[in-house]
Amino acid sequence: MKKSLEKLIKRMEDGFPGLIYYTDNPINLDNKYFGQKYFIVFQNTHKIYQSFRTLSELEDGIKDIMSEGIHQDSMSWKYQGEE
Repeated sequence: MKKSLEKLIKRMEDGFPGLIYYTDNPINLDNKYFGQKYFIVFQNTHKIYQSFRTLSELEDGIKDIMSEGIHQDSMSWKYQGEE
């Protein structure tokens, strides 16, 4: 994995407490996530926020999260870390 992506993941985890990154299926999953390799998961509920097939998709997804925040279940969170 590229160092720049590792830093981006760290910034995301620091800026969104409770949001973590997994490279394995974090829970027993159904076929909805077949073929997915990378997961962004809510730490307290283990609910998958997003999943990705490639590192490129993961990097783009994290950049979107960092710029737009998280919007799910009528809740919104904005990035809390340093730019």
